[in-house]
Amino acid sequence: GAPCAARGMCLAAQPSASPAQGAGVEAPSAPSLRLVNFGSKPGRAKRRAAMEAARHPRRRAKRMERPQAAAVRDWSLAEVGSAPLDKRVWGRPLMVDVVHNVVKWQLAKRRAGTASVKKYWELRRTKRKPHAQKGTGRARQGDYRGPHMRGGITMFGPRPKDWSYPLPRKMRRLGVQVALSERRREGRLLVVDSLDPPEAKTRAANDFLARVGGSKMLLIDGVLPEGAKGTGRACEHCAKGAKDADPSEAALGIHEQLERDGDVFYDASTGRWAGELPEPSPGLLMATRNVPYMSVLPPQGVNVYDVVMNDTIVVSTDALRYMQVRLTRPIKRRPSTLYGGKLGSAEEPVVDGSAEEPVVDGSAEAPVVDGSAEEPVVDEDKEAADSLSREEVEALGVVALRGELRKQGLKVSGAKAALVARLLGEPEP
Repeated sequence: GAPCAARGMCLAAQPSASPAQGAGVEAPSAPSLRLVNFGSKPGRAKRRAAMEAARHPRRRAKRMERPQAAAVRDWSLAEVGSAPLDKRVWGRPLMVDVVHNVVKWQLAKRRAGTASVKKYWELRRTKRKPHAQKGTGRARQGDYRGPHMRGGITMFGPRPKDWSYPLPRKMRRLGVQVALSERRREGRLLVVDSLDPPEAKTRAANDFLARVGGSKMLLIDGVLPEGAKGTGRACEHCAKGAKDADPSEAALGIHEQLERDGDVFYDASTGRWAGELPEPSPGLLMATRNVPYMSVLPPQGVNVYDVVMNDTIVVSTDALRYMQVRLTRPIKRRPSTLYGGKLGSAEEPVVDGSAEEPVVDGSAEAPVVDGSAEEPVVDEDKEAADSLSREEVEALGVVALRGELRKQGLKVSGAKAALVARLLGEPEP
């Protein structure tokens, strides 16, 4: 066998020429060496990894990774503790299409849409003919306001419009999570216990940027109200073994901690923030207002565009706590009435489609209406009741509907009146 060298490389010599060859024949050259690397053949795991990396970002496996606790540092970058990170916010895989859609939506939404050109009737210019119709040898012209004239109108030019378009809130939230996760994965996330500089000077902000490094920095700072500081995780960034550290709070997992914080921060009835929104410290705003490459945002203002455009993300512990609660709370659906507020008042209960439909017994007596009270007659073309469907009538309850219509001064007529009468067990009109 051929002698094998280290590192899995084998030296294989080609067979030499026979010594019985005749005279005058050139002697064969030195045997050439062939390098064989036995470790070059990828295994199944390597092949899978290569195939996964070659796929389109939309077709890659969307698996969340569990991030490690982030080290918490002070203004001088000395480590003072650690803060847990939720994988739903900081462990998302890279989804280029989601980030692209959210950034495109943000840029379209911020467009003013005020660009406008003058139409023919808006142009203030003389209306006389440039020259006579005949006799000059030139092409006939009407006036100076045409698009082919100097100073005339512009055809198909921009007009005021709204460039914004709706984007699902789940995709907006997912875009923020993906952008933050990618910055953490790149090692460009720094958690600081407090972003209040020692002095409100530009020199302090420049020194901090020089210590951290990077060309553009996004500072996310928000001081929680005093009522929120005393609840939930009282000292999530304190060093292990500190006096004010609560062992019961430290034993809770990140999901239980965020659930407890959400119950404290948010109002259960409305699903909104219960107190004052966190705002950046005034000293930080004063120190960074003259530094063009340092941006300051409150935690509720974190967006995909600013995260993508800045290469370093610095978050205070209060802002980190608020962001994780805000980005993991269930999305509160906006309340809506069945008829869009046309027939009922604001206090009208919302009818859920999942609720059981009311069963109307034909034997039930119809409500007795006093004939002395005349019902106001409304023009049939303007009746809002004609836009009701059968499902809507049955979902709201025909009895309540009849009383509500009479209260509003409306009258059901035509096929809808026959439908209501049939459901109430009354003779059809």
